[in-house]
Amino acid sequence: MDAQTQQVVELRAQERLRRRLSGRKPPEKEPVDETPCCVYGLVTRKSLECLQSDVDEIKGRVNALLWSFAGTVLLEVLLRMTGH
Repeated sequence: MDAQTQQVVELRAQERLRRRLSGRKPPEKEPVDETPCCVYGLVTRKSLECLQSDVDEIKGRVNALLWSFAGTVLLEVLLRMTGH
């Protein structure tokens, strides 16, 4: 590192140390406004919310199908082990 970069790193470290010792929290960042500001944004947001609910429903059905398959395999193994 060159001298200027080293100095910047040291200043930042000193500032962090001062903040920790003084008990101050770092300055809060303003929250980002996520609300759409145009009709296209509103329509897109609504479409994405509907799509998300559809994906969640499909995910639930796939999980149920996988658990059903795993249960069937387990039952088949148990039946073969008992000789039925």
